[in-house]
Amino acid sequence: MAFKIGGRVISFLILLTLASLFLFTIHFLLYNKIFHNRPLFLSILEIYCFNFLATLILCLLVIYRLWLGKINILTLFIALTLLKMFAVLLFLYPLTTTDMYESKLDIINFFISYFIFLICEILSIRYFLQNYLR
Repeated sequence: MAFKIGGRVISFLILLTLASLFLFTIHFLLYNKIFHNRPLFLSILEIYCFNFLATLILCLLVIYRLWLGKINILTLFIALTLLKMFAVLLFLYPLTTTDMYESKLDIINFFISYFIFLICEILSIRYFLQNYLR
């Protein structure tokens, strides 16, 4: 029983892209309103690009495994999540090497979007699993 990719994946990609753009816009406007364009080490755009690409890659690999007909994706999901966590450490590493820079605001900005994208990952994989089992 192979998973049919078709329109569901395309609609997922469109929805993920539109939701990312919407969240980025809201986050960017709120940040500028509250902190009056205070400079960040990692820009909000860089943060959202990283989270978007990490979520996209993870979900597409899970969808590909479903397409191959393999329903046991828990091991893959856990392995990809651990790999994503390692990538987060590498992405945030420059914040730890600069002594003159206050990084709390950068970390807060990063993890706000990180957890939102994590919720999107879980919900989208749940959606594709439900459609696979039908």
